[in-house]
Amino acid sequence: MVVMSMTRMTTTPKALPMSLPSPKPTMTPTQSSIST
Repeated sequence: MVVMSMTRMTTTPKALPMSLPSPKPTMTPTQSSIST
């Protein structure tokens, strides 16, 4: 699931901020936690 998160944020970095309230401070940790 981590791969999907990484690819997703790398492919569509603009979609992250739309989906997440604060993708900067909680980009990898939150995504990893939710993914796992």
